[in-house]
Amino acid sequence: AVEIRAVAHEDVVAPRLAEVIAHGADYARSADADRDVVELRDGELAIDARDREPVTIVAGDTRVVIARSSAKVVARGGVIVTAQVFAGTAEVTERGRRQVVEEGEVWMPSKPPAPPVAATGFDAFRAGWQALREARHTDAIEAFDRATDPAVAEDAAFWAAIACERAGRADDAATRLRAFVDRFPASPRLDAARAALQRVAR
Repeated sequence: AVEIRAVAHEDVVAPRLAEVIAHGADYARSADADRDVVELRDGELAIDARDREPVTIVAGDTRVVIARSSAKVVARGGVIVTAQVFAGTAEVTERGRRQVVEEGEVWMPSKPPAPPVAATGFDAFRAGWQALREARHTDAIEAFDRATDPAVAEDAAFWAAIACERAGRADDAATRLRAFVDRFPASPRLDAARAALQRVAR
């Protein structure tokens, strides 16, 4: 008698790399079995690693590790100027200092870079974000309105509208949100803007 044994082997599924979508970005990606690194020199990257392998975005002395999360990273002149997280968390290391950025937060360098981002736009966004966190909504709106640099203009427009909503200025918020949807149709915050518009337009 001949005995035949069948041994089942589990299918080995190759890990999927994080999805990286470039918006006018100058970057280089190097991925192997152990690591996935993107060197971002300029522009914007939208990254989705929620069900994929982690990816590290590097520019200058700053690195952003995105694992089981989604985020947007913007660089100007080889310097990361913003990293915002839409789902999960991201780990940012700047000059050896590590910080975890939570969902809904925006990270900016401890020292604004110059000259890649105009100081007025960068500083204004920083002031607006701080005012919003402290519930000083009028100050936040005024600061975000001054943040016109392309690196932060999209985020500033969104948060200015949210500040209007929180300040009880529903009509102003609705106007700003409609303008945001028209001006930034590919924004990762588009769904959030539409949801906010439904709230204030009631």
